[in-house]
Amino acid sequence: MQAEVIQTDVGLSPQYEIRRNSILIGHAEISHLVPSMSPCNLELLDQHLSLMSDLSYQSQQDESGFLSRLLRLGAPMEQSYKVTRNTRSIGRIYPFKEQYRPGKRVTCRAIELNCLHYTVYHVGHGKDGTNYPIYEGEHQIALVKKPTTVRNGYDTYGIVALDDDSLLLAVLFALYEDIREHTYNNLHAGPAVRVTASSTTNPYLLKRDDPDFEARAT
Repeated sequence: MQAEVIQTDVGLSPQYEIRRNSILIGHAEISHLVPSMSPCNLELLDQHLSLMSDLSYQSQQDESGFLSRLLRLGAPMEQSYKVTRNTRSIGRIYPFKEQYRPGKRVTCRAIELNCLHYTVYHVGHGKDGTNYPIYEGEHQIALVKKPTTVRNGYDTYGIVALDDDSLLLAVLFALYEDIREHTYNNLHAGPAVRVTASSTTNPYLLKRDDPDFEARAT
């Protein structure tokens, strides 16, 4: 299945729509001015979840770094976010380094949700955008696609998923990535076109981005 996460408001309360085949199936909203310190509330496929910064991780950050980021009114202060349902923690998203052979590691993101563990890889394809393949063990279950061009601060993410469960994971990661990397910039973007491209050369990461996954999933 295919879906999109579309940012519809870049003001003080960034908002997102989740659409599948152009049909609205969910929405999300950050309800306050400081995105990295405010919960992102998501309603999707009868799920009501919140994504917010993990204060236990935040407390481990260097104090001077914490203060300098706080003074920037919204720049991400940490990279770990927890997922909650009815205020109860059911998972988190956080960075870690995966060892793929002795002495060699790559930076990834881990998603823990309902006691299951998933890995997200960052694979840049230059002008063709960035892909984030999501794996459960050795099996790819979803793909998040970020184009290089952002117009007037409105981000979009394409999603390819095997089923509703993997779709939920992909949407959570897209929101996490947008809050962590882009929301603060978008608050100050104004009417402009921003182009951001990266190119991955690591053979291990390139192999994790299966070119046949999208055909299999749709």
